[in-house]
Amino acid sequence: EPNRDITLREVLDRAATTMRGQFEGSPLVAAAIHETIGDAYLGLGEYAAAKQHLVESIQLSSAARGAEHPGTLEARYQLGTALLEEGRVDEAELIFLDIQKNAEHDHQDRLSLRARLAIGDIHDMRGELKDAQRVWSEVLEEQRRQHLGEDELTLTALNNLGLLLQGQARY
Repeated sequence: EPNRDITLREVLDRAATTMRGQFEGSPLVAAAIHETIGDAYLGLGEYAAAKQHLVESIQLSSAARGAEHPGTLEARYQLGTALLEEGRVDEAELIFLDIQKNAEHDHQDRLSLRARLAIGDIHDMRGELKDAQRVWSEVLEEQRRQHLGEDELTLTALNNLGLLLQGQARY
């Protein structure tokens, strides 16, 4: 009989244990599963578990597709997010800066903009408000140039700028 009281954490733990070694001949499948499990742990605030799976995803994806492949960069973005949530700001910043550089080089605009938003968050966390404002304004302007007024990234940049300006009583 199914356990109707099982938690998402228990389901993830079981999936993580069950999948070990099952996809040795399919590294991209294993990378995708590790990334999915890592993202789910990240959503639960289980950063250590998230990082473990995201690092595994990055290693598998890098070996199969290369470190600059969009799938690899996406897993790295999630790893940066986990590090940022743990307060490991400097490590997260290095990841986001590298993603921004590689994503721009490969014309992956959304991923580059997401990394730039995270860099703005880091500036804000450090109290570097002018730098945060500059980065978020650049993201907002880029989104407006592309006529993406109601896009999630546009709204995030606009929200961040609004909160920053409100905090400075500049509204």
